[in-house]
Amino acid sequence: NFEEIFNLFKDGVPVMGAYSYKVNDLSKFNLKKPDVSMSIKIKSKVLTYSFALQEDNNYAAWCNDGEIVYKVAPVYIEKIASAKAEDYYYTSVYMAMIDDVKELEISNNDMVYNFSIAKAKEDSEDPYNIKLGKKKIDCQSFQSFYQYLVSLPCYDFTVDSGLAVKNKITLSYRFNNGKQTDIDFVKFDETKYQYYIGGKPIGKVASTKINKMLKYLEKLANGENIDGIKKHPMALWKCRNK
Repeated sequence: NFEEIFNLFKDGVPVMGAYSYKVNDLSKFNLKKPDVSMSIKIKSKVLTYSFALQEDNNYAAWCNDGEIVYKVAPVYIEKIASAKAEDYYYTSVYMAMIDDVKELEISNNDMVYNFSIAKAKEDSEDPYNIKLGKKKIDCQSFQSFYQYLVSLPCYDFTVDSGLAVKNKITLSYRFNNGKQTDIDFVKFDETKYQYYIGGKPIGKVASTKINKMLKYLEKLANGENIDGIKKHPMALWKCRNK
């Protein structure tokens, strides 16, 4: 879907004519508050295309690098004009291949859970050895938990600034290559958490999903088995016989 946007910059937008050959008053064409605005930065130069629906059901189109207000048929930008946030965002909060992760640390207030992940020997029944500190964790249960993590969905792609971050939940993925990614969940209200990747706000997750994650986490820490979690379609656990 992103290609639909990029191709408008790369290939250009077909025009039917012009509403004006000289920009005198953008507000006349509602271009000061356009229906669609797209910007691209090339080195230090920023180009912005603005589109505003007119009474003849075509769009007035203007680029900040030119003077002409063009006439564009709706068919050329209708996919973008009618697009919703979920058309462009991948809904899973974060995807990480289990083979690339050596530690998964989860902190919730004063509680910190550090899971180490190591490939098991060839003759082992389980593909991985999972430990919480020195405590061995059931591999299949951890698999179910991990599948739940990669299935966490973002349902609201708006972000809000100025949230108090005193009581945040953090997932730290530490990779075999030495890199680390932190996912922070900060309570927004009783129904949702806002989440951040590397400190950047991305969107919101339902509180019920986070509460269930904490419930599964507590079960793992107590040595209880977890099952019955629906597998994510992009399964991250590799079968040894494939």
